[in-house]
Order: sequence, then structure tokens, then C-alpha cells
Amino acid sequence: MSGARVRASALLLAAAVTAGACTVQYDVRGDAWARQGAGLQVVALDEVECLRTVSDAGETHDMVLGGVLDLGRYVVGERTRAATYQRCMTDRGYRPAVARQP
Repeated sequence: MSGARVRASALLLAAAVTAGACTVQYDVRGDAWARQGAGLQVVALDEVECLRTVSDAGETHDMVLGGVLDLGRYVVGERTRAATYQRCMTDRGYRPAVARQP
């Protein structure tokens, strides 16, 4: 493979990985999760508490590998944090809320 093709492939891979990593959202408005009997304030408080638990989740060794390898490490960390957040909310008895129409 030529150098230009390798760079183009690396850029395409980086764009795909970045797009996949950007789908994680942490919404603390209180309407993304639902639990019977829990009011908006309680849900928002539990969301914030679960966000605190993910601050260290997904940490990897800080290695300067460069380019796509660092991006891959970032994606793994973000997915771990998202799974930790979702597990925290479900452990507290929540389920994802039904999408509301604007």
C-alpha cells in the first residue's frame, strides 16, 4: 500500500471510530430514565450520583501511542463509562424512559 492509501485508510477508520464514540450522552434532566414512584428531582439526583461513579471508570494507562491507537483507547474508555452509568441506573431500579415527543 502506498503512503497516501495508508493515511486515507487511517483517517477513514478514525472518523468511523469517532462517530461511534460520540453517541454516548449523559442526560441529567431527569426524563431519560424512569422508575415507578420516583419524581423528577429524585431521578435527576440519582443520575448525578451515577455520573460520579463513572468518573474513574474506563481509565486506561496513559500511553502516548499516537493516532488511531490513542483513539481506540479513548473509545474503549467511553464505552466502559457508558456501561457503568447504565448499570448504576438499572441497579437503582430504573429503566430507559420512553422517548417523548416534542
